[in-house]
Amino acid sequence: MRILLLPLLTLFYCLNAANYYISPSGDDANDGLSAVNAKATLNNLPPINKGDTIFVETGEYLFDDGISLYGNGYVIQGRGMDSTIFKNIEGADNQFMQLQSDADSIHFNDLKFEGFQSDYGGAFMIGSKGIKFKRCLFKQNKAIQNTDGGGAIMTFDFATVELSGCIFRGNNAY
Repeated sequence: MRILLLPLLTLFYCLNAANYYISPSGDDANDGLSAVNAKATLNNLPPINKGDTIFVETGEYLFDDGISLYGNGYVIQGRGMDSTIFKNIEGADNQFMQLQSDADSIHFNDLKFEGFQSDYGGAFMIGSKGIKFKRCLFKQNKAIQNTDGGGAIMTFDFATVELSGCIFRGNNAY
């Protein structure tokens, strides 16, 4: 009985996963469920669930405030660290994202995070487990109030972060 239950649970999990699409030419009035109906921003997605993937098209995405995506076990997939760029608007004081203890197993792939700044952890402040970055570029991010913060990423409360094929350029904490 256990042998049959595992494949059924896996199938149920996969069938419930959604793909969302973000594009510079998208419109936040769209549902984001296909490349043709892509949304323009990450902040206007519906609630993200375990197994969901957010495909972010080539382009530069400007932020004057960080994003708030809640949930666990999702992927944000770009088109390449030099192609899909999340960039802070000049002079804005914000992180790209804070991941608290309830945000586990989130993966960021093929993305660039540039110019973010905050008191702690320029681009990310992470206090959760299973966060993975693959082939990401962290460029010119800064922690501006706390030298313990980490220019690109700050971790706290036993967070676990895995970095694979990532590049760090010009990040600092002062």
